[in-house]
Amino acid sequence: MQLLYMPRSHMVHGSTPLVDVLRETVRSFIAPPFLHSLYWPSPRAGFTAQGREAVESFLNHCVRPFAGLIQMCGHNRARQRDRLSHLLEEFAALQDEVYY
Repeated sequence: MQLLYMPRSHMVHGSTPLVDVLRETVRSFIAPPFLHSLYWPSPRAGFTAQGREAVESFLNHCVRPFAGLIQMCGHNRARQRDRLSHLLEEFAALQDEVYY
């Protein structure tokens, strides 16, 4: 699975950046207005360039933990346990970033 889905680091199927996949997944699953305004900016949306930069920065920070999660699925159980602690720390750091 790992070699089929991510043959190159942070590239899905070898051609699509993982950040684009994350953006599209968030946009289709949650449908937040700020992601729609990235593609269809409207004056009444009220989103600034600074807000867009913050969203893009957060999505770029999400790439490493999600790539690690996909790569972890290809390891045996003992190695998965070792990697899981590191991934949980990275996800906790992302959650802290959202709050502050």
